[in-house]
Amino acid sequence: MEVQCLRVISESVTCDAACPHCPYHGGKRRAEVDQFDFQRFKRARQFALQSGAVAMEIDAKGDPLLGEWTKIYQLLSEAGEDFPQIGLITPGKGILEEQDSFLNLIGWHLTNLTLTIPHHDPKKRKALLGLNLDYKSLVSYLRDECHVVVRASCLLSQQGISSPNEAFDFIHWCRETGIQQVVFKEIEIPEEGMDQNIASWCRENALELDFQENWNFENPGHAVFYVNSLVEQNHVRPVFVFPWGETVYDIDGVNVVFEKSEKNYYGKFIRFLVLSGNRLYARWESEGTIIF
Repeated sequence: MEVQCLRVISESVTCDAACPHCPYHGGKRRAEVDQFDFQRFKRARQFALQSGAVAMEIDAKGDPLLGEWTKIYQLLSEAGEDFPQIGLITPGKGILEEQDSFLNLIGWHLTNLTLTIPHHDPKKRKALLGLNLDYKSLVSYLRDECHVVVRASCLLSQQGISSPNEAFDFIHWCRETGIQQVVFKEIEIPEEGMDQNIASWCRENALELDFQENWNFENPGHAVFYVNSLVEQNHVRPVFVFPWGETVYDIDGVNVVFEKSEKNYYGKFIRFLVLSGNRLYARWESEGTIIF
């Protein structure tokens, strides 16, 4: 198994986000464990390095992991010399509440940050994410004071971004907010054993990404999001196309990628872009994400 990106998810931290669409919100957790398992992380890191990994992403599980600043410092110091790119995935609430603590992370090799943002409309953000932040101030702080690359991750859903027009408005809002990159993702349908209310919500609100007309869908009962409609209506041209077919678009001055969901979470693809100035220069793909 070749691994280019190590994704770090602590099973001992329970997510505090209120996203109704998250299939892992109701999953089994080892919440009774009150410490970060660095021994398991070291083993996962070693395996990732032996497989050729060049990047690492830390999933903050909403924001509670951000409250464990000492553990995050140790995590970054353990990995900073091994991985040239280290990113953090979070809604961002903990960053605003403890800016001084977060700023210290920059000295420990943190290079990019992904904000989970379900919609550009404040009311829909509140309904889907359970919180509504001052994103303009947050992004300005991250870019101007912390000097990290900021991207947005948005799940397509029938209650959130559900059409090409809405997606274009979201991209425009991201540009105005100062966000440099956007990845739109399909909702992941939960495996058996997950909370049935969440599984039902996911099935009812999922959108299938269509990259071409008459696409042969695995789940033809799902509603469809037509990527071509967004591209053609706004005269969008690709920045470039990777050999495996995935396209990076420049839409309204923002680099945009559309990502298909993977059924198996433990083999899920992790994709992210890294900018140098305003130039896209790298992309990694994980074949078999390490969940430790």
